[in-house]
Amino acid sequence: MNQTLTQHYLKFEHGDLAKQPVHIQIHQLDKDKLKIEGIAYRNPNNRVETQTLSLLAYTTPEQKNLIIDNEKKCQYQFDFQKALLIIKSEQKGCERFTGIYRLYD
Repeated sequence: MNQTLTQHYLKFEHGDLAKQPVHIQIHQLDKDKLKIEGIAYRNPNNRVETQTLSLLAYTTPEQKNLIIDNEKKCQYQFDFQKALLIIKSEQKGCERFTGIYRLYD
């Protein structure tokens, strides 16, 4: 991780910001603990309680490449590259957070 305590990533599709925005934050809580939060915005015509999807996970810097969502139990592979984050998942129903993200700080 960089010296910053929080890194923000925005999802990109075909070189532009995703039409339905997705935001990932990686917080360094201390030197041995990371908190990963994600929020995906859906169509505003949906009911208020279904307009967003969330991701929440805790991990360590050594295990930050394999993430399990605490709420939905989705398993994700995080691939950190300089200013990019690539998230993959083989599980059905976990596709909303997969894709390519760019660091935004």
